Amino acid sequence: RNYVAVCGRFRIKWLYLRLNSSNPRFPLLHIKDHHELGESGMVGFDAIFKNADIAGMKDFVVEIEAFTNDDWKESMKMCADYLLNSDFVKATYEE
Repeated sequence: RNYVAVCGRFRIKWLYLRLNSSNPRFPLLHIKDHHELGESGMVGFDAIFKNADIAGMKDFVVEIEAFTNDDWKESMKMCADYLLNSDFVKATYEE
């Protein structure tokens, strides 16, 4: 689960509260959803990725908490497709 979301905190406010402009806190962001990304509707990935530059994100990793089918490769493909087809994930976060 997204522990920031599960504990009831507003994700973007949480990012802003932990920033230090001279040393960004989130060069690597670990994202996950209850199942494949975007399936639960619980995590606002659009807001997270739209604020990724402010948070200092350079890259991200995806974790799948649980599969909706028996094929983990298909679940990973669903996550990749969700991110690749979204309008809020940039091709690169390197400066």
